[in-house]
Amino acid sequence: RRPLNHERAISYRSFEREDNLFDIEGHLRDAKGYDYHDRERGTLPPGSPVHDIFAVLTIDADMTVHDFRYELRAAPFRYCQGAVDPSRLVGASIRAGWRKALTEAFGPLGGCTHLREMVFGMGTVAFQTISALRDQRIFGAGATDADRTEEPFFLGGCHSWSRTSPVVARYMPQFHTPADDPAKPD
Repeated sequence: RRPLNHERAISYRSFEREDNLFDIEGHLRDAKGYDYHDRERGTLPPGSPVHDIFAVLTIDADMTVHDFRYELRAAPFRYCQGAVDPSRLVGASIRAGWRKALTEAFGPLGGCTHLREMVFGMGTVAFQTISALRDQRIFGAGATDADRTEEPFFLGGCHSWSRTSPVVARYMPQFHTPADDPAKPD
């Protein structure tokens, strides 16, 4: 027997807009599997949201934030509302220093830990959105990875896309570096 104690669900979706910007949506929901005593809302029946947070991060193709908005649809305290000034993320880069940008925008005690965690993950979704779209456009035009003249931003970002990996050697040999070549480290 394993009675449900806590359930957290996080989902992300991305959309390309008509103005060439992208909306990355995030939704986080926490619930308990038992009657939960919430200090401000009283007893919440099983499955009721302890946290229900929705956010939209609007970015461009260079992964610069143009807008950020969020709703705390359910939170343990009314005081949680307004914990983050959304405008503080505008202009931040997801490509470089995303974690630092979140720390600066949310502050050491400002913001909501759960919102920060969810928004950090929105950066990963931004990478998936932009890199896949660029690939789709390259391949849709009849080109291949071997035709690339500009190094993709994701090279050097993980094990398979390491410049020394056999994956890069096979698909993007123009950017491959032999493992023993110290001239171009990841």
